[in-house]
Amino acid sequence: MADLRFDVAVLDVRLPDGSGIELCREIRSSHPEVRCLMLSSFAEDEALVDAA
Repeated sequence: MADLRFDVAVLDVRLPDGSGIELCREIRSSHPEVRCLMLSSFAEDEALVDAA
């Protein structure tokens, strides 16, 4: 992803092979200007608190 250019990453909190929160952290470590928009289909998701 180091050579990709984007402004916003739209991620689900729960991904099939990992955490969207962790992926957002990885993206932001190499692209601090990128904003992450986190989505979840679960009304009460503990992970959303971690994302804040």
